[in-house]
Amino acid sequence: MEATSSLSVEALAWQYSPGVNTMGMLFAHIAVAESHIAAIGLEGREDSDVRSVIGIRIEDDGLPLPKDGLPPPALAGRDIAYFHGLLRLARENTRKIAIGLGDSDLDRRIHRRPADGIAREYNVDWILYHLVEHLAGHHAQILQLEHLHRAAVDA
Repeated sequence: MEATSSLSVEALAWQYSPGVNTMGMLFAHIAVAESHIAAIGLEGREDSDVRSVIGIRIEDDGLPLPKDGLPPPALAGRDIAYFHGLLRLARENTRKIAIGLGDSDLDRRIHRRPADGIAREYNVDWILYHLVEHLAGHHAQILQLEHLHRAAVDA
């Protein structure tokens, strides 16, 4: 959060081109995904209630955007404190769930058949790893968009 603490509302909403995520969308997506994955993968629920954890719905992050898509209205005008708040709420929830996990839980299997119809199997160990991997990948995207935004503004 420290690396992004000075992002402006304008920077968070800046879109490189239609169909490309904004920094704000990526922040929201990280929080949405973590809340969802914690419920399904760590708690073993059939579904998640992201809204009760972070205050926005799964679809409010706007991902995935269509080819010429624009950012979702739900994120318009939001400042960095808002997005950092989403991340904090998601992380607090994950900690609350993960603190109760023991070594024997790590190999517990979760079977899912998402909307694409392909059966998938995960274990809790992989899910914990994926939460970190997911955050790292999108954080890199945010930093790249910050760089591109700065270059566009300075041009």
